[in-house]
Amino acid sequence: MINLIKAEFKKVFKKKAIYIMLIVALGFGLLFNLLYKYMNNIDLGIGSNNYQSKTERNDLINQTKELNLSKVEELDEYISLKTEIYFYDYCMKNDEWRCEVLTGDLYSYVNNYMDSMYNPKSEYDKNKTKSELDEAIDVLDHNTIFDIYKMRKDKALRDLDVLKDLIANTDSKRDKEGLINQQIDLSNDVLRYQMMIDNKVSGDKSDDYLRNYINQYIEAKSNIERYDL
Repeated sequence: MINLIKAEFKKVFKKKAIYIMLIVALGFGLLFNLLYKYMNNIDLGIGSNNYQSKTERNDLINQTKELNLSKVEELDEYISLKTEIYFYDYCMKNDEWRCEVLTGDLYSYVNNYMDSMYNPKSEYDKNKTKSELDEAIDVLDHNTIFDIYKMRKDKALRDLDVLKDLIANTDSKRDKEGLINQQIDLSNDVLRYQMMIDNKVSGDKSDDYLRNYINQYIEAKSNIERYDL
């Protein structure tokens, strides 16, 4: 990982001031992660997965029974609660990293499905949302975390190709700056996932320190690239 970071330094950072800013940022990141690693070694009896409590899940079910679905705001709350209940049902049976992907990347799949199921005025077709959700869950269930990293990296690369064309054909300075900022984010996403793959950063809690270090590095790199625009 150190060699990869050094290579990125040579390609991206040329000014002494930028080196100083990066060292300071990484210093704070290292200190934070040392404290994080130390705290993780202390057994507090609290799981890091937010969707493991059967009691909390049952409380949500009880809340759904109290809602009047003829009222728009309560129907929205009902759909939100049903989404959360789905997360509990999945996360209590699966690895934490899969839970994080579901509740993050796949949130809209679950929420759209619940909307199509319970909202009589939904813009979504229930058969289509169910099919899309089932397909997404199947991909999640039958791939490793490294497969997921590669899928995310490949998507970011495809989005980068689209952005490059947009930047080349945009005359507005303001619009171009916005697109360049998106380009920085996507380029750093590509690097992040490649570093995760190269350094075999799994979904295990034991790899939290390395994962956080990589994220801190990417964040510092991104901030400096924006500073240099």
